[in-house]
Amino acid sequence: MKNTTMVTVVGLSSRDPGKHKVVVGDVLFFEKELDNKDPYAIKAFTDKERESVGYVANGRSTVMMNTESAEHVYDSFGKYVWGQVVEITESLFKNGHKSKAFIVCLDIDDFVEGDVSMEQHVMKFKLVGAKTQYPKKFDVIDDLKKGKVPFIKIFPQDDKLVAEYEGGLAGHIDTKKQEGYSVYEDIVAAIPKEQIAKITGFLTTNLIGEFVLNAGELQTVKTAQDFKTVCQKVVENGLATDEEIQKRVHYMEKCRVPEKAMIRVFGSYQQYREEVAALIPEMEAPKVLYQDGNQGIVLDCISYINGDRNLLFEGDRGVGKNVLIETLAWLYKRPLYEFAINSQHDNASLLGGKTIEADEDGQTKMGFDVEATIQAAIEGGVLNLDEINTGLAHALIIFNSLLDDRRRMYVPGYGNIQAHPNFVVIGSMNRDYQGTFDLNEATADRFVPIVFPKMLSLKEVLLAKVPDVGLSIINKCDQLYSGIKKIVEDGEVSDKALTIRGFVDACIGVEQGLTLQRALITNVAHRCSDTDDRNAILNVIRASI
Repeated sequence: MKNTTMVTVVGLSSRDPGKHKVVVGDVLFFEKELDNKDPYAIKAFTDKERESVGYVANGRSTVMMNTESAEHVYDSFGKYVWGQVVEITESLFKNGHKSKAFIVCLDIDDFVEGDVSMEQHVMKFKLVGAKTQYPKKFDVIDDLKKGKVPFIKIFPQDDKLVAEYEGGLAGHIDTKKQEGYSVYEDIVAAIPKEQIAKITGFLTTNLIGEFVLNAGELQTVKTAQDFKTVCQKVVENGLATDEEIQKRVHYMEKCRVPEKAMIRVFGSYQQYREEVAALIPEMEAPKVLYQDGNQGIVLDCISYINGDRNLLFEGDRGVGKNVLIETLAWLYKRPLYEFAINSQHDNASLLGGKTIEADEDGQTKMGFDVEATIQAAIEGGVLNLDEINTGLAHALIIFNSLLDDRRRMYVPGYGNIQAHPNFVVIGSMNRDYQGTFDLNEATADRFVPIVFPKMLSLKEVLLAKVPDVGLSIINKCDQLYSGIKKIVEDGEVSDKALTIRGFVDACIGVEQGLTLQRALITNVAHRCSDTDDRNAILNVIRASI
């Protein structure tokens, strides 16, 4: 968030030649003079030529009304900041001398009243490269010899970080490690796009420069380094290939998942037994990944799974609840266990049952065959409790101790179990289904609710699930869906007439040779249990297709 912070800039003509060139609207560059005896010295320069304009005023007589002193703003930014001249006035010094002064609006993020302590880190570097490729290098050296303070812009180009000076290239960041200097690998993680840096000297034909990172930027660098380390360990330990990681990174970046969250995802990877690993959704990627768009649902889910929370998906039929569960199991490379809940399940059937087992000698004994619900907890998998609200509330209570922070439970006939750290439960539900019940409050409270928005368009879903059917068919289905949605909103038919899955199945029918109208009648109209709704949808299909 930008804040309007005004300061006064004053200077002396003899030492600040740039002050006579400044006009209202100009941008000034400010730098803290760390070697100045004044602990609050902030020097102002013209933005392009870097000619001295003066200092941010700090005395009672020179700080103009409605502006802040140098001491007041000193800790509100790193080493550098920019500002725009909004007014030219006169300042009165203690000796009665008047001098031209500038009112400047500083471009400061999140300015805080009072003293602000900011952790800072100086990134010192070398610029190297041949004169033929970087002709501006010697212009920088000449300006240093003249006593000027050259400022460069660093930005990525091809596989290097290059420096620009006065419209030309002046070198690239050294890649060879040397004590006291940051190299390409360090700096590329610190600057997302570009960085202004100060040239402080030169060694033979190499330039020495520096820039300052504040606490937030330091954390970004640390996160990038941690992310790289975690990914390397995953590959070295044989938990995933570099290609598998890149596919997951690409998907998460599309869903705006930050690297900090990705570190937790990859850091949770572990080796599973062969028969358990077979339950991980396809090693490359599921056939269909959840299409998040700009909803932010994937980011929400990853954030809460990383925080050891269980999730409860609520949404209309066909919005992608199960697709997202499979996508999350793929991202985390965890086995996916699925258990369809219904009202016939009691405590025993939710957990498993006793069996008769035979040992190597043919001797029989009583054993216990655990259900997927318990197997997922033991192995550290993702448990999909499908249509969780069709189960009886008093039966589901049995899982409460497994779902909260205790993460353990007693299974009669089997014994105590302690959930694996990777174990997570995701329940899915549609409140409008016939035969559903309200969850017990204590059970519901053990889940973070994720509510899926109503589907406004089918295009993305159909393009992802049945891309080969063709854009013309997809567009017709999308238009028909919008038409049905309109009569649902007008109260002419029940919202049960909206079936996203029915449109997907209709497209599959078209791929197999059915006409679009016939496929839609079968999969969309005939799915309506109410006769009036069915006839209404039939009329819409016949009128549209």
